[in-house]
Amino acid sequence: MAHRKTTEVAPADAATVIDLICAEIDKVAEFFTTEASWRRLEQFFYEQLVRETALSVAIVEWAKAGHPAAHRAISRYAREMGERSRFDQMLVSIRAYVLSTAEGQFLPYPRGRRVVANMMRDIWIPLVMQNVAEGTGLSPTRSASTTTPSVAFFLHRAFRKRGVKIGERELNRIFWGRGKLAAAIEASMPPIALTAAG
Repeated sequence: MAHRKTTEVAPADAATVIDLICAEIDKVAEFFTTEASWRRLEQFFYEQLVRETALSVAIVEWAKAGHPAAHRAISRYAREMGERSRFDQMLVSIRAYVLSTAEGQFLPYPRGRRVVANMMRDIWIPLVMQNVAEGTGLSPTRSASTTTPSVAFFLHRAFRKRGVKIGERELNRIFWGRGKLAAAIEASMPPIALTAAG
């Protein structure tokens, strides 16, 4: 009797894999949202401002160009510094931005919203695909000519079971592009020309 290959999955095992993936989806569902992705980017910008890293000046320029997460991070940072009576200790460029937008209306820059909106999802998907692949022996993805199910196939089925429309081909694309997410987010940022820090 021929031995079953480790990449072949019996129906009962397939159901188990899908149920396990569904459980993982349920654990992180609230972090998949667009708002969660924007909050994470805002938190990153805020942390850079608090640490006064070299990125602080760029964050101000992105906010001026209309980047929502940069604007919210600066507003939060300035509010906290003001409550500690340390407003004057912030970078000149940050103080100038806060004062200039205190009474003005913030106009968001529309480019790159899809990249940021899907950021948390696109970070989680490759990680769970790799973990499932290592745990089952399945390939993370498969080509159009391959009949053996892949992790992407089961993840698609799990998402569908949870009412989320994302196809196997899209999951493959996310997995293959996992090393390019940071560059895609950077490319979605408003273009800026940095001058000397203030």
